[in-house]
Amino acid sequence: MAIGALAALRDHGIRVPGDISVAGFDDIPIVRELTPSLTTVALPLERLGEQAMELALNENPGRGPRILRAAGTVVMRSSTAPITERGTR
Repeated sequence: MAIGALAALRDHGIRVPGDISVAGFDDIPIVRELTPSLTTVALPLERLGEQAMELALNENPGRGPRILRAAGTVVMRSSTAPITERGTR
């Protein structure tokens, strides 16, 4: 979706990050090659897959929902501008 947003903004003459910052989610390889390269949140996909399988294979009768948290990492690239003291760019 963020890739599409970059394209739509460019089509409308809106500069990224000059006029607006854009960030995505799920650090797929292509986002590094975009112009501007896309700031994104990287997730430990292999570990998430392992945890999903563990949850699916290990029963938990009568104990309610099981919640596991995964930490993502923000990967700063050139599609976002720094925040100024006043909270704007």
